Amino acid sequence: VMARSYYPDYATEEDKQAIETATSLALNTEETVTINSAGGKNWFSFTPNETKTYYFYSLNSNNNGEDSDPYGALYKQTTNGIYECIANNDDHYYDYWTSLRGLDFCIGIDLEANTTYYLCASLYEDDLTGSYDIKVSDIDPTALTEESIGETTPINELNKDYNVSLESLDDDKWFTFHIIWNKEKNII
Repeated sequence: VMARSYYPDYATEEDKQAIETATSLALNTEETVTINSAGGKNWFSFTPNETKTYYFYSLNSNNNGEDSDPYGALYKQTTNGIYECIANNDDHYYDYWTSLRGLDFCIGIDLEANTTYYLCASLYEDDLTGSYDIKVSDIDPTALTEESIGETTPINELNKDYNVSLESLDDDKWFTFHIIWNKEKNII
C-alpha cells in the first residue's frame, strides 16, 4: 500500500506546524513551489477580501523535461482547530482542449471573505522532486481570454489558404473572422 502525503482529509500535526509559517498568497501573483525531498509539501495561506469564486492552480509543471505532476489540496480551519480538506485536484481536465499548457491542478471554489484558507502544494507521486509555479485568481484560468489566446490572425477572404506554423506539440494558432448577416436575403 502506498500512502500519499496529500490525501488526508485533515492536516497532520506536522502539517499544522508548517501551516503556522505558511507563505501568504496574493491575488494574481505567482509563487514558486519547490519540492526538494520525496513527499515534500509547501503550505500557502490566502484570505480573500470578497466572497466569490477563486481559482488555485499550478503553472509550468514541466520540470527539466520530466512531468513533475503538481497536486493541490485546499484546507480550512474548523471551529475546533482542525484543518479540514475542502477541495483537492491533480489533473484538472488535463486531456481537454480547454486546459492551458502547463496547467496541472486547478481548484475552483467559492470562498468567504475574511476567512483564511490553506493550500497544500505537492507532487502527485511521493518519490518525485521538482518545482513549479502556482497562482490564485478570481478569473477562471481555463476560460479563453485575449491573454490566453495571444495574437490572432484575421480571416478576411473566403477560399484563401492561411499558413499555420507551429513550433512544438503544445503550440497553437488562433484565427478570427466576422460573420455578416444580410437580413434582406437571409444569408451570411
